[in-house]
Amino acid sequence: MTIRDAFPKKSTIKTWEKFLGEKIYTELKTENTIDRLTSEATPRFMERVPADSVFEVEMVYDIYKTTDLVKLQKLFEAMHLLEDSTLGGSGSRGAGKIAFENFEIEKRDLDYYHGIKTNGDFVRLNNSNTAKAIKENFKDLFGLNKKGEDRADTSAQANH
Repeated sequence: MTIRDAFPKKSTIKTWEKFLGEKIYTELKTENTIDRLTSEATPRFMERVPADSVFEVEMVYDIYKTTDLVKLQKLFEAMHLLEDSTLGGSGSRGAGKIAFENFEIEKRDLDYYHGIKTNGDFVRLNNSNTAKAIKENFKDLFGLNKKGEDRADTSAQANH
């Protein structure tokens, strides 16, 4: 699996520049620890990406055999689990909440790489545009039977 750099959307950069200043893309959060014996405060600073920031990322997942589709399904399951957790530290303080949404999934077969086709085939998500929805509808979206086998593979095997 290849995960390319995640870049902020232009609308996110405009929001940052409006509220943080030009070319400032993170905010500084200040916290204190207080010594219970001396009541002395010790400030600490955390740099973080502001809430509601939106990033676009491209992920490339290679499928060589049907069992790779099962692993892809696990990836969407892991993304859903991460949405219910946090990314990075300080999750108990409200940092690190993320959501995966607005997916576009393109399948490219050998015809694409041999130049026979100029575009891949987009998976019709049918309103399954979150990690949770894709995880829950994975078999229908990717043409798998109940055992997790590719429907095309099983029909080809039945014809032999």
